[in-house]
Amino acid sequence: TPPAQEVLPLQPLDSPRDPPPSRVEGAMEELNGPPTGSRKSEGGAQGSAGDVGVEISTSAMQRVPSFPPEEEAPPPPPASPGIGESTSGTPVQRVPGQGDGEMACPEDANTSVRKIFADQSYYDAKVETQAWTSRTTFILASIGCAVGVGNIWRFPYMCYRNGGAAFMIPYIISITTLGYPLFVLETALGQGTGKSPVGALGTLCPRLKGLAWLGFSANACITCYYMVVLSWALKYLIASCTVGTPEFAMEGNAPYYFQHVMLDKRYLCTWTSGDTSPPLDVERYDVGPLEWQDKDRAMEMGYACENAGFLDEGTLNMDQVGLFLIIWGIVLSMVFMGTKSLKYSIYVTLPLPYIVIVIMFFRGVTLDGAGEGLKYYLTPNIEILFNDRPELNSQGDPTGRMIPAVNIWLSAASHIFYSLGLGQGMLITYSSYNPRHYPIQANSLIVSAANSLTEIFGGFATFSILGYLAKKKGVTVDEVVAGGPGLVFESLPEAFGLMPAPAFFAFLFFFMLLLLGISSAVGMFESIVCTIRNQLTDMSVTSKVAERIVSRHWILPILCSFLIGVPGLLFCRRSAEEWIDLVDGTVSFFLLSLIGVGEFLAVSWVFGIKNFRTVIQHRCGYRPDAFLAFVWSYWGPALLLALFIFGIAGAVESPVTNVPWALCVGWLLAIIPLIFSIQYYLRNPNHDGEHLSVHGLVQRPKTTFSDSTPSYIRTPYRIVAFFTAQGKDRMDISASTRGAEMTELGPNSGEGDLQQEKRNQNNPLLDTAQV
Repeated sequence: TPPAQEVLPLQPLDSPRDPPPSRVEGAMEELNGPPTGSRKSEGGAQGSAGDVGVEISTSAMQRVPSFPPEEEAPPPPPASPGIGESTSGTPVQRVPGQGDGEMACPEDANTSVRKIFADQSYYDAKVETQAWTSRTTFILASIGCAVGVGNIWRFPYMCYRNGGAAFMIPYIISITTLGYPLFVLETALGQGTGKSPVGALGTLCPRLKGLAWLGFSANACITCYYMVVLSWALKYLIASCTVGTPEFAMEGNAPYYFQHVMLDKRYLCTWTSGDTSPPLDVERYDVGPLEWQDKDRAMEMGYACENAGFLDEGTLNMDQVGLFLIIWGIVLSMVFMGTKSLKYSIYVTLPLPYIVIVIMFFRGVTLDGAGEGLKYYLTPNIEILFNDRPELNSQGDPTGRMIPAVNIWLSAASHIFYSLGLGQGMLITYSSYNPRHYPIQANSLIVSAANSLTEIFGGFATFSILGYLAKKKGVTVDEVVAGGPGLVFESLPEAFGLMPAPAFFAFLFFFMLLLLGISSAVGMFESIVCTIRNQLTDMSVTSKVAERIVSRHWILPILCSFLIGVPGLLFCRRSAEEWIDLVDGTVSFFLLSLIGVGEFLAVSWVFGIKNFRTVIQHRCGYRPDAFLAFVWSYWGPALLLALFIFGIAGAVESPVTNVPWALCVGWLLAIIPLIFSIQYYLRNPNHDGEHLSVHGLVQRPKTTFSDSTPSYIRTPYRIVAFFTAQGKDRMDISASTRGAEMTELGPNSGEGDLQQEKRNQNNPLLDTAQV
């Protein structure tokens, strides 16, 4: 027995007190490869005399692992390697290669794809305010973005004007071949990148960030006037809280209430007969703008009166401004803490409108005359889909012009595009909050189907009430049908006044309208806040101000609401309806069409449809099928481009307004963001640091002109130079030496080469030879 203070010698490896030799050697070989050297070496631990001497080197001793007890051994892997668990512990089906490193990056992948495969930040835990708590919350929020005020007033009127039930044929074709595929694309883009529209498109290619900012501009313009429309609904909702018949629902008072009380319209009246002069014993009405009552009296005397519109915009309507601020307060409170607050509000603002729609439907179909209204809504006119038809004015009289049959198909395509909220960045933003295992295709199908069913079902409720109104007034249904806001704020309120308990049904209707609009407004504003947040996050590395704004979640929503809300005050004047029609006809129609074309081309041709399908399968476990690939590559861009061209032709033939300066402002709101988007694409490099090749695309003109050179020759060259100029560091990359040789064309060649060298050194995917 050794002394108490004496250190025990090392035991031989074959001692029963130690693990079996094969177990030790196998573990060592598995961890560090086969052991090197002999057991006896200098510097090893020597046993005492009489014991079996074993010398183990220090490195070998460090490689010997510890063996836990048998009962504490790690649990075996799951029986099915395709089953994993989400963060909430719910089992979900995993596809091999779903971000777990099992799918290798293709050998022929470009730099963009390799950077996406190498980016591990996508799998980091999301901030609580930027992640949905459940799939149901995401679906309800997406339906709230898609279903809005336009679903109630636009679809029934379009269906009535375009062949009734026959309109369902191009409608179903459009949602199948355009709306649903683009919905899947935006959902996959957001969920597959986990970023806002700017970051998502920038992940595909840095040049595409300009396309995302183009959608940001369109979304900001739409949000400005959308809040004003919701303030109108709030005004009617407050007026409905009365005993008896509300003022706007009194017989014959609905148009007066909307045009005069709400909007405070003014009219310009002129004497139509050039041979005679106006009566001398009455007031002359061709001097200045007139109010509603004077307009009616002037028209009875023989004057021709038209809406003053932009010619008499007036001042701010303070009552309207107060309601406008209340709407902004409601939206701001719902977006204040991101998804943390949205998950509670969505469960209230979305289900309640559907309950009201069901009540309005059953009340409408039981009214006298509802069958006539549904007849106008559902009677099919198949010939109108293939034959041209005469154009009718607001009174139903022919104007002498013919409407091509193709316009019906384009109207269906355009309605689907805007009804689902495509191109505005809302879907990309909301889907970026998704965990990567959410089913992309199933979610897109549910939201698209819910949007269409809401429109169709709402049309039944609307036209049954209009049929009742026509029966009471003794006229046909087409004489009480109005398009746009007039259907909601004039025709339907008048019908409520003829029902029993008019205040109750008016309150339900405008309550439903307000909730639907708020859910859409929240989606639009959340997209704006998310885009700015991601941009400031990138800037926070070098800017302390940006870092402070991002670290305090309450600052950014307030700042964005101020920047968007102040321009919205311009819509709180007499010309509000004219401004809404102008912005909706230029920004909403043309910009969103181009954004849709750009998204299709960005995914299919700039990034590559094969690369996109590979990345989505790697990160989300979903590989888009061949049908979606065909639509994204060919059918979708061609259809939206045709829609854009026909829309331009129609806008030139029938402009939104006849006031030249207002028309110029409307087109500038659409053209200026488009110019900056194109300029951004041309002036920025891709992931490889390459700029666009000016040999074969656009050559910067080097010709100098004399003063005698005509302007029509100098101007095109200056325009090209403006778009292709890269400032001090503009690079000229020829097609044959792209990515290898870079020649500086500007005066500061050394500075440009230094910046390019820094960009290459910061790129971990470029080897030393490429740098």
